[in-house]
Amino acid sequence: MVGHAQGRRSRLFGVVVGVLVLAVVAGAACIAWVGWGSTAWASSHQADALATYRAGCTGQEFDAAADGEVIGSLSIPALDVEAPIRKGTGGVSLRGGVGWYPTSAEPGQVGNFAVAGYRVGYGQPFAGLLDLDEGDEITVQVCQDTYTYVIDVAPRDLTVASDDGWVLDAVPGRPEQLPTEAVMTLTANQDLLPTGDRAVGFAHLQE
Repeated sequence: MVGHAQGRRSRLFGVVVGVLVLAVVAGAACIAWVGWGSTAWASSHQADALATYRAGCTGQEFDAAADGEVIGSLSIPALDVEAPIRKGTGGVSLRGGVGWYPTSAEPGQVGNFAVAGYRVGYGQPFAGLLDLDEGDEITVQVCQDTYTYVIDVAPRDLTVASDDGWVLDAVPGRPEQLPTEAVMTLTANQDLLPTGDRAVGFAHLQE
């Protein structure tokens, strides 16, 4: 009886160890996909999307664009980053580049042009967002029009909760005030692992 009990415990221990090993392997595979596999795939996909957009762009009606459609490009020379800007901030848009909040202003317009991007995985266009400094430039191109924004508040200096919508106001933090300037807001996860914290940067349009 003792031998049988010990045998059952040994088999149970083996099963538990096996399950734990499988869980670790699956977790490692998932992390590898998000951190490397998805980024390699997305980088190629985004480059193709930019080439297609530039070849066929003759004018842009932002309101008429479908969710996830490329509406422009964003480049950050200080980070050696270039990515498509897509309408919306859902999974399709963020996996394919940088997402534009449709309730915010269009590029170059008076008001707040607001975008979001991933810091990890799927091309991770904002991987180095926390390295941006005041004075760094962001170039936004829409067909033949180019707009340059200059960082006023570095993303590493401002952290908000994911539901802090004031950063998307036409005049950030002043919802009742009518905008008189063209500004830009950049948002991304503050941390490399999913949390409710968001890093936020503000920039102004360079005349």
